Amino acid sequence: SDAVTLTPAADNTPVFTEGTTVNATNTNAQCFGGNEVWYKFTATATTHRIIYDGYVKDPAVVMLTGSCGAFSIVSSTCFTGVHNISFTKTGLTIGTTYYLKIAAKAVKEEDQGNFKIGI
Repeated sequence: SDAVTLTPAADNTPVFTEGTTVNATNTNAQCFGGNEVWYKFTATATTHRIIYDGYVKDPAVVMLTGSCGAFSIVSSTCFTGVHNISFTKTGLTIGTTYYLKIAAKAVKEEDQGNFKIGI
């Protein structure tokens, strides 16, 4: 998979990874049809906090499990505006790989942007 690996913080102080939707692939996001980038992490606890800080217009954050062609959506949240987002996902299975898809609302250049993400 081309998903970038994220490592959950052991001490609740996330290590951020830089990302961008500029020139990213468009595969029709869960909420919107914009450019998207993929990340993955292996759950080390049953609860993880995902933090997004960036400049993508109306970002969608989709959490999935499974594999290409057989993904199941764990959660999907679409936000309005440019945000600093933090949300907690409970009920995760330790040792399971989860995928995060970050997408812009549309493919227009002005909707794309840079961000950082951490767990």
